[in-house]
Amino acid sequence: MVSKRKNNKQGIKQRKLIAAIDKYVIFYEQLDDEMSIQLHALMRDNEYLRSPTAGTNCKAHIDTLRKILLDPYTERRFNMCRPLKRAVENWMHDTSGMSIQEIGTFTGPLVEFYKQYDLNASVHPWFPGHGLGFHMWAGIFTLMGALTEDSNDHSDILEKLRDKRGYKNVMLEISENNIAINNAFKIEPGQELTLTGL
Repeated sequence: MVSKRKNNKQGIKQRKLIAAIDKYVIFYEQLDDEMSIQLHALMRDNEYLRSPTAGTNCKAHIDTLRKILLDPYTERRFNMCRPLKRAVENWMHDTSGMSIQEIGTFTGPLVEFYKQYDLNASVHPWFPGHGLGFHMWAGIFTLMGALTEDSNDHSDILEKLRDKRGYKNVMLEISENNIAINNAFKIEPGQELTLTGL
């Protein structure tokens, strides 16, 4: 009888753990959906990125994305990465069911766009030291690692980003090892990123 009760308790704990993991997977998938929408809008609206991605134009596209997505990290001005910041804010508003007051509490103090922070800062949810920000910055590193790896078809990756689910689809391809990653980007958020020579 005791053994049966103990097994039942373990079963309940395992089900709760699985439910919690599933909840986080859904959150991350929703965040990736929001990032897909932000990158789709960026590729559509930015004067450089809206042009076709062929030949030498690919380098200009990658440089523009690098400036928009990576400069805020290397300069430690995380609030300046607008696609990431907007993706997290939209996710909170659209999918979390949070009220405006709860979002304000969750995002922390006033956003100072030009302020520099420590690489492990967690002041706002889009910062590398915050759980949500960690996930999002890791995705940006992976994407830019694919776009800076010489062996990849950059034009193909850039064109896939134009789709509303493009970022999510590219990340899926990368996770299935169909796309190589530049070694400079095989770091975790909160670590120093060196872009010299890229």
